[in-house]
Amino acid sequence: MNDIFSPISLQSVVYEKIKDMIRTLKVVPGQKLVYSDLEKKFGISKTPIINALSKLERDGYVHIKKNVGCYVKDIQPEVIAEVMEARSCLEISNVDFVMR
Repeated sequence: MNDIFSPISLQSVVYEKIKDMIRTLKVVPGQKLVYSDLEKKFGISKTPIINALSKLERDGYVHIKKNVGCYVKDIQPEVIAEVMEARSCLEISNVDFVMR
């Protein structure tokens, strides 16, 4: 159960904000995410950023190269095809619903 009064971690907030930046193409595939830039942007320390980026890597949004940096992953054609198919199904379902 989600309690409206439960605390939200800083890591979770940063995770959602960076994920939104990726989804809305404010950062593009292949772009390096610089820790110090993210620290300045969000006004927080490096630790929650590192934790958020680690979670984003587990979820497939970024790739972290040890001693090199963190990069936004390229969008795979299979993923685009799946999204387009899902969108098509939803649109057809919506038309069917409206026509009733």
